[in-house]
Amino acid sequence: MNALTDNALMLQVKAGDLSRMGLLFERYHRELFGFLYHMSHDATTSEDMVQTVFYRMLKYRHTFTGEGAFRTWMYH
Repeated sequence: MNALTDNALMLQVKAGDLSRMGLLFERYHRELFGFLYHMSHDATTSEDMVQTVFYRMLKYRHTFTGEGAFRTWMYH
């Protein structure tokens, strides 16, 4: 089985295949939640911020070039 890289998935999202965002969510929501919880110490706020990050990734998907690491772009 050939697993798609994060960059390849995000480039597909950028091209209009929004269903691929679900795979990125599965890969990163726990990590992102942990990062945000470490800063806020509030689970509800952290969950809300994770949703906001993924919403913003969809909204600004046109800015993803695929030249750098997806993770860097996501945290930016």
